[in-house]
Amino acid sequence: MSPRAKKKIRIPIPDDLVARIMYQQDHTCCKCNVRGLPVQIHHIDEDPSNNDPSNLAVLCSNCHDGTMISGGFGRKLNAPLVTQYRDEWIERVANRRDEADKLAAAAMSGAPKAVVIATDPETYEDSETDYIETPFERPDEDDLLHYVEELPSILNQAFRFTDEKRASGITLHMNDGAAEIVDVLEQILLRLSYWFPSKHFDGKPAAEFFSKYVADRFTWHRALAEPYGEGTGGTIRGQIILGGVIDDLEDAVADVVAALFWGPDSTLDVEAWTLRWKKSGTE
Repeated sequence: MSPRAKKKIRIPIPDDLVARIMYQQDHTCCKCNVRGLPVQIHHIDEDPSNNDPSNLAVLCSNCHDGTMISGGFGRKLNAPLVTQYRDEWIERVANRRDEADKLAAAAMSGAPKAVVIATDPETYEDSETDYIETPFERPDEDDLLHYVEELPSILNQAFRFTDEKRASGITLHMNDGAAEIVDVLEQILLRLSYWFPSKHFDGKPAAEFFSKYVADRFTWHRALAEPYGEGTGGTIRGQIILGGVIDDLEDAVADVVAALFWGPDSTLDVEAWTLRWKKSGTE
């Protein structure tokens, strides 16, 4: 058998690396950037034994097909092009999260540094091994109460900041505006995770868990909005999908707050707060 005919040996990508790559690239194809599509991790150099992070890109099945055509002008996605899409997408995701977190953290009076280090998504994302483990010490309850009391205002502000985009009538801008609200809600969930023990959510770092949770919401609502297959939901499907995801994440935030303030000695009137929270996205 000639060297060219030898089949390349596939080495499974370690689970922790899969999680890190998926988080870094937002469980979303780096080429088309459409959230909620089934994705896979592509080996850029086409060597399935090379699991170096620099060789891995997240692609949907449609875009991945563009890497499979051999030679000539038929090949739509070669290695340099995939790398370019991947690197630009990673930067966009990081910038998007940073902007959303500025609003989500605006009213946070300061969780202890040890807790921030242990759960910070950037710390987790840049780590070569795993995120930093620290003994859990529940942050100050007054900080939690102050943050939760401000959440309805934060959500309302997110809606107001995106009003112009969402009311533009231009599909791309409308979707961008709604996606910015999704990002803020995800960052709120991550901030609330400071008051839970490390890896409390399914044994995963909070950043990884909530990133996957949001990705699954997109998958669910895309399936509902396109009942006869991809692209069958019409041009309005983007708004339907994003609206469904926003509703789910608003409910998730309310559930987390209710869990944190459960009990007869609660310092928060959860029922009254929930009414304020639900109203904040409609004012």
